[in-house]
Amino acid sequence: MKGYFTLEAALLMPMVFAVYFFLFYMGFYQYDRCLAEQDLRLALLRGSRSMRAVGAEMLAETYEIYGDIGPDKYIAVSMQHPQIRISHGKITGSARGSMEIPVPGMPETEWDIEVHGENTIMDPVFLLRLWDRIWEEENGESGESEPAVSEEGIGAE
Repeated sequence: MKGYFTLEAALLMPMVFAVYFFLFYMGFYQYDRCLAEQDLRLALLRGSRSMRAVGAEMLAETYEIYGDIGPDKYIAVSMQHPQIRISHGKITGSARGSMEIPVPGMPETEWDIEVHGENTIMDPVFLLRLWDRIWEEENGESGESEPAVSEEGIGAE
C-alpha cells in the first residue's frame, strides 16, 4: 500500500503530460491554419482589386502581397510559397505548410496544413457604378452626392 501513489503517479503522469502536449500543439496548429487561410484570402482579395495590374502583373502583385502579409507570424508552421492562378475572371490560390512535432524517442511527426481560396475579379469602377445604381433604385435619387448621416444611420433625415 505504501507504493500505491508512486505507482499511480508513474503510470498516470505520462498520459496527463501527453494530453497536455497534444492540446498545446493542436492550439498552435489551429492558430497557424486559421492564419494561413486568412493570409491567403486577404492576398487574393487585394490582388483581385488591384486597379493597376492585369493578368501576369496581377499574379505577380498577389504573390508580393502574400509575401508582405507576413510569413514571420506563424508560430510552429513552415509555410511554402502559394500557388495562385487566374482564369475565367477568378483568382484562386492554395498554400501548403507543415509543422514538425518533436517527440523524444519517436520518429519525426509532421502535420500538414493546406488552405484554398477563391475570389472573383471585379473592376473597381464597375463596383462604384453598381453601388450608385442600387442607391438610386432604393432611394429614388442620385448616389453621386453623399447621403445625410445622422444618429439613426446613413440616409436618415
